[in-house]
Amino acid sequence: MQGSVALGPKIGTQGIGAEASAPLAENFFGRIGINYFTYTHNLNDGEIKLQGKLTLLSAPIMLDWHPFGESGFRLSAGVAYNGNKVKATANPSAPVTLDGVTYSAA
Repeated sequence: MQGSVALGPKIGTQGIGAEASAPLAENFFGRIGINYFTYTHNLNDGEIKLQGKLTLLSAPIMLDWHPFGESGFRLSAGVAYNGNKVKATANPSAPVTLDGVTYSAA
């Protein structure tokens, strides 16, 4: 078994995060991480007020096998918690017609 615990920040499509890796056996490493990103956007066109929020949250737990020693190549398997969410609300200030049906602003 070689090496020690490695910690590091990361930035990617899943947001910003951190990751830790530790050797488990010869050429096998355990890796755990967390990623987070949030984005809120509001629009108001005068008739409808739109509010939206995107939250990206994931936490992977991985087992890495390095078949060629310290080459950097690895095969990984694992599981991940997925807490990704999208929330959107629309509040009209006047009646709205959808597919020929009119809905009141209430």
